[in-house]
Amino acid sequence: MSSCIDENNYYGGEQDVTEAVKIRLYPTDEQKKLINQNIGNRGFIWNKMLVKIKYENVKPTQKTLNNILKELKNEYSFLEKSESSSRQQVYRDLIKAYNKHKKEGAGFPKFKSEKNPNISFRIQANNNNIRLNERKNRIQMPTIGKIKFKTSKEYKQKIQESKINNITIKHENGIYMGIININTINTPLKYCFEAVGIDMGIRRPLTCSNGLKIEEFDLTREEKNVKYYQREMSKKQRGSKRYCMAQKRYWQALNKKINKKNDQYHKITHHIVKNNQVIALETLNIKGWFKNKHWAPKL
Repeated sequence: MSSCIDENNYYGGEQDVTEAVKIRLYPTDEQKKLINQNIGNRGFIWNKMLVKIKYENVKPTQKTLNNILKELKNEYSFLEKSESSSRQQVYRDLIKAYNKHKKEGAGFPKFKSEKNPNISFRIQANNNNIRLNERKNRIQMPTIGKIKFKTSKEYKQKIQESKINNITIKHENGIYMGIININTINTPLKYCFEAVGIDMGIRRPLTCSNGLKIEEFDLTREEKNVKYYQREMSKKQRGSKRYCMAQKRYWQALNKKINKKNDQYHKITHHIVKNNQVIALETLNIKGWFKNKHWAPKL
């Protein structure tokens, strides 16, 4: 039986933290073009800089890459259509990826392509250039303008009351999302004297020492719809009107499957964290499991 300290006594007290809040964006056709332009330009700049690093032995420092960026802007005028901070963010991300490769043994940064696409870009907040109009459900961003968005009332209020650091705009599976990084005040959960050990598996994702067992989610219907629309797309000519309609339905089915799974995971993890002070897990190579053809799910 768990025992909790008084409600007013929090472990560590309130803390200033950074938090990511995800919102759904509904851009106009013109705004979609601007967003896609920014995304494409980010991948273009990344590849040009990576060529210099990989084949011309350029040392990836902020000064050298910033000079390369200036040369690219002079040579390719279409880069001026991108938001300035999103262009600068490219070499910051590239330096970070390169240092991770050198110091932590991660893989060498990869070129952006159709197989390894770049589907997002980031705008840094500066002089109130990213701001929320809560009443009209619009978010103002440089170069793109006011975009309609949707999120919960709780998150809307949190964004309004917090300092915005940056926003990452992402285009995936036919939908546009905004991930807003904010500085906010976090109130920790109540301190509970309870510990749990968790055994992870494939057939049964979680088995807890307190008797809680999490079975595999039933996504049969969602997976059936995803495969159906995949077959429909394969029967149509790429780029045709019918192909685009089938692709739109495929994206809807895929997003429904992803959202259902994520919703279940969030509820389970929140329940475990809220009701336990200590959580013990095995050190397992989960990614390695899914590389095994006998264990990995057949999609």
